[in-house]
Amino acid sequence: MLGALREGRCRSADVNLAREELARLAAARGIRLPAVVTETELRALVAQLFATRTPLTSPAGRPTYIELNHGELATAVSEMTRAFVRQLARSALNSNSFIYGRENTRQSEESD
Repeated sequence: MLGALREGRCRSADVNLAREELARLAAARGIRLPAVVTETELRALVAQLFATRTPLTSPAGRPTYIELNHGELATAVSEMTRAFVRQLARSALNSNSFIYGRENTRQSEESD
């Protein structure tokens, strides 16, 4: 398909299909950020994004970024924190671990 595109042997409908397929492949192999990224690297990445023809969406049509005000960010962080604490509590209850300085009740019952 790519060869036919380069040589101009594709009909217009095929060209659009080929572009969509190439965009899908590019997105699948897209940039993955390392675990630690500096502010300079992030700013360069954002500059590259906004230098593209369609910076607001990925080749698949998904948004490339979202904007949050302080209130929305605080709400999101609060919700993530509550979810993390709930998961942590469930995990602790399902294991033989100590909770708030006391042994898990199952472990206490076993030793009696």
